[in-house]
Order: sequence, then C-alpha cells, then structure tokens
Amino acid sequence: MVPLIIEVSMSTPKYDRETKGRLYALDGLQEYWIVVGKRQQVEVYSAPVGRRFTKCTIYGIGETLSPMCLPAACLDLKWLFDSVDN
Repeated sequence: MVPLIIEVSMSTPKYDRETKGRLYALDGLQEYWIVVGKRQQVEVYSAPVGRRFTKCTIYGIGETLSPMCLPAACLDLKWLFDSVDN
C-alpha cells in the first residue's frame, strides 16, 4: 500500500480536496498532502474513515512537517515555497 500521496495543486485545490480526497480515503490511504501553491500552504489529511479524512492540519511558511510514514524526514516549507517561486 502507498503510505503517502502528495498532490501539487496550482489551480484545482477544491477538486483535489473533495474528489481525489474521497477516493484516497475510500482506498484507505493514511496520509494525503495537498501543496496549495497560491496560498503557500500544505494541507495534511489523515485518519480516513469511510469516504473522508477526519483530520486536516494546514501548515504554512516558517513551519516544518514530516510524513507519518517517515517521521525523521522534515520538510521546511519556507525552502519549498522559495524553491517554487524561483
């Protein structure tokens, strides 16, 4: 099973949240990230139950985050979004 899917969403975050999120939750994916470039945020969805994820945490510039499947790995969002802008 795939432990994590990261979606980079420049123009379709609603579709990614609703349609793709529902499909991933139904499939039992444990963690789903949506990188929302326009807002410089990462939405982290977890704890799937049926057709939806029950937990959503939003991270922004200045924060770091780690996937549940690899907690020792840290992603600095300032670095990520500075890289995208250049």
